[in-house]
Amino acid sequence: MLITLRLLLLVALWLQVGETAKILVFIPFPMKSHHFAFQPIVRELAERGHDVTYLTAVPMEKPLPKSLRQVLVPNVLNSLQRDVIPGFVSFGKMTTPMMSFYFGKAGRAIMDATLKSPEAQSIIHSDEKYDLVIHEAFFVSEPVVALQHKFNAPGVALMPLADSSWLHEMSGLTDNPAYMIDFKTDFTDRLTFFQRVHNLYHLVSTLIMSYVNLYQMQGLMDTYFNYTGWEGRPSIARLLSDQALILVNSHHSVGYNFPRAPHVKEVGGINLRPTKPLPKDLEQLLNDSPNGVIYFSLGSNIDMSQVSSKGIRDAFSNVFAKLKQRVLWKWTGKDYPTVPSNVYMSDWFPQQDILVHKNVQLFITHGGLLSTTEAVNSAVPLIGIPFFADQRKNLNQITTAGFGLGLDFENLTESSISWAVNEVLNNDKYKKQAIIQQSIFQDRPMKPVEESVYWIEYVLRHGKALQPASVHMPLYQVLLLDVLGAIAAGLFLVLVISKKLIGFVLSVSILLLVGLLSAADGANILVFMHVPSKSHHAVYRPILRALANRGHNVTYYSPFPVDDPPANLKTVLLELPTPTSLRAFYSKQTKDADSKSFVEKAQETNPVLVTLNMYLLVHKLSESLMQLEKVQDLMRSNEKFDLVITAAGYGQQCVSTLGHKFNAPRVEIIPVGDVSYVLDLAGAPDNPAYMMNTHSPFSDRMNFMERMQNVFYWAFNRVIVYYVTLVEHQDTMDRYLTYPGSEGRPSILEMASDSALILLNSHHSIGYSFPKPPHIKEIGGINVVESKPLPKDIQTFLDNATEGAIYFSLGSVVSVSDVTGDEMRKAFSNVFGRMKQNVLWKWEADDFPDKPPNVMTSKWFPQQDVLAHKNVKAFITQGGMMSIYEAVSRGVPLLGIPFFGDQTKNLIHASTSGYGLMVDYANITESSIEWALEELIHNPRYKAEATRRAKLFHDRPMKPVDEAIYWIEYVLKHGRVLQPASVHIPLYQLYLLDVLGAIAIVLTIFVMILKRIVLFCKSAIYQRKPQKAKYQ
Repeated sequence: MLITLRLLLLVALWLQVGETAKILVFIPFPMKSHHFAFQPIVRELAERGHDVTYLTAVPMEKPLPKSLRQVLVPNVLNSLQRDVIPGFVSFGKMTTPMMSFYFGKAGRAIMDATLKSPEAQSIIHSDEKYDLVIHEAFFVSEPVVALQHKFNAPGVALMPLADSSWLHEMSGLTDNPAYMIDFKTDFTDRLTFFQRVHNLYHLVSTLIMSYVNLYQMQGLMDTYFNYTGWEGRPSIARLLSDQALILVNSHHSVGYNFPRAPHVKEVGGINLRPTKPLPKDLEQLLNDSPNGVIYFSLGSNIDMSQVSSKGIRDAFSNVFAKLKQRVLWKWTGKDYPTVPSNVYMSDWFPQQDILVHKNVQLFITHGGLLSTTEAVNSAVPLIGIPFFADQRKNLNQITTAGFGLGLDFENLTESSISWAVNEVLNNDKYKKQAIIQQSIFQDRPMKPVEESVYWIEYVLRHGKALQPASVHMPLYQVLLLDVLGAIAAGLFLVLVISKKLIGFVLSVSILLLVGLLSAADGANILVFMHVPSKSHHAVYRPILRALANRGHNVTYYSPFPVDDPPANLKTVLLELPTPTSLRAFYSKQTKDADSKSFVEKAQETNPVLVTLNMYLLVHKLSESLMQLEKVQDLMRSNEKFDLVITAAGYGQQCVSTLGHKFNAPRVEIIPVGDVSYVLDLAGAPDNPAYMMNTHSPFSDRMNFMERMQNVFYWAFNRVIVYYVTLVEHQDTMDRYLTYPGSEGRPSILEMASDSALILLNSHHSIGYSFPKPPHIKEIGGINVVESKPLPKDIQTFLDNATEGAIYFSLGSVVSVSDVTGDEMRKAFSNVFGRMKQNVLWKWEADDFPDKPPNVMTSKWFPQQDVLAHKNVKAFITQGGMMSIYEAVSRGVPLLGIPFFGDQTKNLIHASTSGYGLMVDYANITESSIEWALEELIHNPRYKAEATRRAKLFHDRPMKPVDEAIYWIEYVLKHGRVLQPASVHIPLYQLYLLDVLGAIAIVLTIFVMILKRIVLFCKSAIYQRKPQKAKYQ
């Protein structure tokens, strides 16, 4: 399947390019390893027909593509190493602030030398037009972002290192030092308390030094980028954060998992190329090594002859002399030292081609990211000797993962080298883990270069569509400092006004705080989806059908039967005793079916109450269904399942125990777009500065008061989930979902968090971009299918609509005939009767008094096929996620009437984005309906934006169902490898509350001691001061 999928992706890439573009690639940084990573992308863009101008200090290997113009600038690396930064060994021993200082100093020296060159100035002052600017600004090359302003083109940043806290800061997603590490640190993502304290220090010092360096880089930008119009240019910080796309040379097989902003894409392994034949003498040498080969190279920047003493060289030689293996030792010095007969030296080896040879058993490396990636791709275990930058961190990750060991250069001895070499050669666990890492690394839907080019061309087509709102927010807003300050001021004011309220305020504060603290081969797959919502199952079923069609045995527990199921899809029908519909069940639970309609009760406007009502409703449903005999039979069964698929994260947490019951990884499918509690469980809590819960009435562009409200919604949502929902589901689980071994199962919170994969029904074409951890994948629009021919009467009705048509349906839960009432029905009828457009109106009742002649009614319409008709000009909808995807995929503008759930939030996004309008159900009048429809149909901006959104929706490397299946099968092969460490970190650690509390205590003690010292000194000085004689 993977080969076929890649062929399809390649065809899609070629088809989607459209017109070729003029692209400026401006990468003056003179490190070879950086260009080894970037040049495959540059070459591929040129070979695809784009007109590429490539400014570089490291020339590309010839022959060059015809459409590539290479501009060489001075390579100042030698003078940089001599005059600016200390030796690599000394560099590696620096503290984080000092390393950041020297990185900034080196970057400024490179920028100064490069930007003053005639080659750079000719581009800066040229009159050429470029459609895109590609650069390496985040790696101490910040001034080059001025080219985005100069050429009025979107920017694409390339990052040669895996995890840069500075890059994350400027991409709108500041690092969480509870488990995220900068490339200059030597930790892994599994941190102890004191490591988290130290990591916080690393983060703060790195960001301070980076902002100081940015201030100095602003001066260089103003000095050298003085083209016409530069005076009105935004600040360097603004330009740096305004990237349409950031391609990072990282992959979780050689690092760790953490959330990234949606415009940051992992393309680790872009340096890999097809294997070439080895030189004949080298091929013969490797083939004639039955005991294996060790390859020893410290990369392109570190000269072993310069950094090592004779003692270290002799230590390696003595160890190698005792081995049966042959050794290839890269040595760039003038004279080769005396070495044993089994050691072969050269100043250059074709590294990638050597590592793939079957006889290579060990790679001794400096731990650079490119070398590490090449070793993982070849399943070769590593021994690392780190020197500087990310090398120590890389090797710590390798050691933790178990496919290599690290040695300290300062403490290299013959015994330490001998132990490490013999341990890796003779203990097969390292080779086994290297093979596992290779499998994880190579299992991806697109090759790194293909993915890089896809997203670059995506930016050419759609601009900055992937950017989250946080990119353009001031730091104090992203960190909610203004909101928290206002809250603190308000609490202080309350305390000052009335001391009697202190106990009450403290209790509320404690409640909120506690809320935060708690917070391949065919497989046998169990799918347990018990909530009776048809729109939810419209998300699940395409996935289940595809899994069954691919040969997996799927057992599907559902309240709805499956039409024409595949042979190996077994449905176990779950039926509520009474009632059997979601609407009736809601009415029964609220015990006032006669006093209020379902819609009136569902139309609660307070997001906290909406969330509470929704979770309680779903829990009551769950509790009823868990008692069914079919469910109890499942709990008693001895069946074996390789995978469990649930929607436990969406108010159905009790069923998360099925993963424990069957000892199988669990996949979540979330039917709505953005559920903040799901992100909590996934280890990446919402930032309420620009992220919303499903029931929030805001967009991602909030003013101060909206952010203030959103913080309270965010906090109370967690109180509800942790102290109401989870408690209720724990009780249900303990009462009804028991089985042998359930007594020792983890808590419901731990099990609900332990998802190997979460498939989220979201996509930025209909919502907004927000960060997600790596085990969350977007499959928004999975319900959209190819259009089928319409029934003849509907086809004729729409074909005859020369002035266009309107489609009116409020989905599968809300009945138009039930909610409109006589007056509202007349209002719609009167408006439709005056319009030139034909109207398809989904009407569930048997009669329709005074129906206008241009209106066709029916209890059911083939919605997707109707929306695909070219004459449909507007869709009146309730704003459900499924309906919006179906409309956006066809480029049809929306008029929304929200009722409950996520509908208000969905329609606010449609209105804010400009492809729809929203009217309040409680305030619907004849005039409001008429104005909205006339505006929507006759103002071309709505259709234009809907068309643009349709292009965004369809422009993706894989169809939603294909992507869902790919990642599900990925989990079947590799388990939970996508999970970030934050999934298993308690919330108090994730929010660093213990670290911040310890710092606050230390500071408080320090201030108290300092205060006592000051008072003591003041008292001593006062006592020693001579007293004046009193006048008698």
